[in-house]
Amino acid sequence: ALNNSQSNDNVGIGYRALINHNNSNNHGSIGIGSDVLYSNTNGINTAIGQAALYKNTGTGNTSFGYEAGFGNTGDDNVAVGHHAMRGCTDNNGCGGATNPYRNVAIGHSSLYSLGSGHSGYPDPGHSNVAIGSQTLYSLLTGENNVAIGFQAGYSTQNSGLGRDISNSVFIGHQAGYGVNISNQLYIANGANTSNRLIYGDFSSGNMTIGNGSGTIDFSAN
Repeated sequence: ALNNSQSNDNVGIGYRALINHNNSNNHGSIGIGSDVLYSNTNGINTAIGQAALYKNTGTGNTSFGYEAGFGNTGDDNVAVGHHAMRGCTDNNGCGGATNPYRNVAIGHSSLYSLGSGHSGYPDPGHSNVAIGSQTLYSLLTGENNVAIGFQAGYSTQNSGLGRDISNSVFIGHQAGYGVNISNQLYIANGANTSNRLIYGDFSSGNMTIGNGSGTIDFSAN
């Protein structure tokens, strides 16, 4: 475990935990599990689970789970769950990977792709909240999104704008699945239009309630 000839105030428990954690910036980190923070280059990180924050270069990150935050390059992120916010995994740097910050990913493969951008996606992904398995799975660099529910916001990638969607809210099982426009609101229990209960556009202020087959009662009783 811990190679600590220059860094200080660190804890490494497990096979090769913090093994390359060896410069003056690397302090105040905790790693529990094999290969956690393996090639980490910064301090004040917490990683629990095999290969969590394995290639981390940021500070103030917390990851729990197998390969959670594996290739993270940003600061102040929270990743909880197997492959949550896995990020850049290319040893050559993902061709211009961004540095995502202040994101929260809770659930298996939530925010899986964030931080694995390329030259066409120069902006960092930040301030996203993804709760549920595979939520916002394909998001590369979007910001200010909230997704709650299995595969909510899945495949939200807008290559036409040269960056991913932002400022959207998806609530429910597969709510907003495949959406590629920013500033959207979806409350649904499936990916199809027929599963949509509420749809809105924050940029226009328009909102649709119901899917054409039900009734809407605005009474207080």
